[in-house]
Formats: sequence, C-alpha cells, structure tokens
Amino acid sequence: MARKDGRRVLMVLATRAEMGEVEITATRPSRDSVLAVHAKLVAGGLDRRSGWTVTHVPSGKSVGVVFPTRRQAMALALEFGERTEWSAVGPRGGARNVDRGFARELMSAARRIAGISR
Repeated sequence: MARKDGRRVLMVLATRAEMGEVEITATRPSRDSVLAVHAKLVAGGLDRRSGWTVTHVPSGKSVGVVFPTRRQAMALALEFGERTEWSAVGPRGGARNVDRGFARELMSAARRIAGISR
C-alpha cells in the first residue's frame, strides 16, 4: 500500500520480524518511478547507519540489496525506476512473470552500485 505525494511516498511495509507492518516515508527519484529509497528497516525502525534500501512501491518488496549510501540506492532507483518491465510484477511482489534478463540486469546493477562483488 502506498500514498504518493510528488516524489515522497508513504508506504506500509510488511516485515518478517516481530514488527508486523510498519509505515515509512520513502523518496522516489522521479514522480513516475515505481522504485523508492528509504533507510534500512531494523527492529527499532529506520536506521540510516545500517544502509539504504530500494523498494518497489506497488508491492512494498525490496530489491534485496542494502546500499551503503543513499546516493547509491537512488542511483539504482533512477536507472531502473521507470522501466516498463515492472508492470509484470504482481501486487504482492510476485515476480513470476518478470523477464529473467531484466531481473539479472537489475541485480547485477544493484551489486555493482553497492560495491558487492560476486
């Protein structure tokens, strides 16, 4: 669930931990981006010192890489946020219909930008 106000997005994220659902504010690189950036979610809430996350706004699912800086996370969101391939992602984050080449390209770029070697 998300409420958009320009580049700012209010999202309710379901967590795997004991926190249940958490309401956060994230920033998109553009009004048309389906990706938004926010500080990493930890047990106590959002923690910028723990890194930055890129989340798919319609589904609330993270791309699965923690970026050391907000600038790095925003670079990925800027590069991939307006791509048409996101339309294949289901409302709950189901990626079954997403082109595998796009998924590999996304994850490769995320690791490169975050400075993670394989």
